Amino acid sequence: MEIAKDKLIELRKERGWSQNRLATISGLGERTVQRIEKEGVCSLESVLALASVFELSPKDLQVIKTSEDKPLSDNTHPINWSGLIGFPVLMFCAYLIIDLTGKYPNWERISSALILGLTFVFAGISHGAREIYSCLISTTWVFRIPVVAKNINAKISLVKSLHEYACIVGIVSSAVCGLTIMMHTEIDPEHMTDYLTYALRPLFYAILFAELWFRPFKHRLEYILQLSTTTDREKIK
Repeated sequence: MEIAKDKLIELRKERGWSQNRLATISGLGERTVQRIEKEGVCSLESVLALASVFELSPKDLQVIKTSEDKPLSDNTHPINWSGLIGFPVLMFCAYLIIDLTGKYPNWERISSALILGLTFVFAGISHGAREIYSCLISTTWVFRIPVVAKNINAKISLVKSLHEYACIVGIVSSAVCGLTIMMHTEIDPEHMTDYLTYALRPLFYAILFAELWFRPFKHRLEYILQLSTTTDREKIK
């Protein structure tokens, strides 16, 4: 059985134990401990003994295999359809921001949709459309605890990306709006407050989405992950 040898060494050193001391406490031979830390392989009985010493679940000491351990695709050059479709959408949305800001003073009616759309497009390019869809479906977890929760860590990572992208899109969009106003409008010092408020609207919408949707959703996922870890099973009651 494979064991996370680096983690084992780190746990031992955190407690200031030598290999001989760990062997004595766990009931294993010193050579066994040395071999485990060197090769990262041991029997189930050894894993149980070590986990008991460090007050951990045996799973916490096992090697976690990730998608990095296998090829992303059987194809030599797989097509990223999310990026292929998402990039033109990004360009079109950027054009809309500039065009609508310069021509239509009331563009704030659709600016919130543009901010949200750009955020999901960026996340879709990074994580994939299916993952975005799965994450959106899981939004219902804010209101109820699921019977079975899968891929929680992946969802937490995705929601963090959504939060970051919303803030970035809001900042960039407000900057573009401000520059566009300066280029297409004769600035009147008496209305400077109006110009500033107008330019900051995209950022305001981005903050609303980030702090009132994505952040609470992330906290909920972290809570569900904590429940799943505590019960040490996939089904959450």
